[in-house]
Amino acid sequence: TDIGQLLLNEFRNSDVIARTGSDEFSVLLTGTTTESMAKPLKNLTAALHEENMNLPFDLTYEVRVVAFEPERHLTTQQMLDDACQTDTDD
Repeated sequence: TDIGQLLLNEFRNSDVIARTGSDEFSVLLTGTTTESMAKPLKNLTAALHEENMNLPFDLTYEVRVVAFEPERHLTTQQMLDDACQTDTDD
């Protein structure tokens, strides 16, 4: 399964997709509000569900949201660090 390609298919060309670990990816949604994230996440859930039907294991994902603050986030790494410190709904 090519997760990178699946992500490229479900997000916009203006979004930035990066592999940030051996099995971790991050997506930077540009020009997006928290409310407008619902549609691409719904599409991703549907695509993963379809992909999982053909696999002997389930692919899952976790969402962590960080709003860009120019005075705080001088680099994308600082945004990733903040995302790693946020709680999830698990």
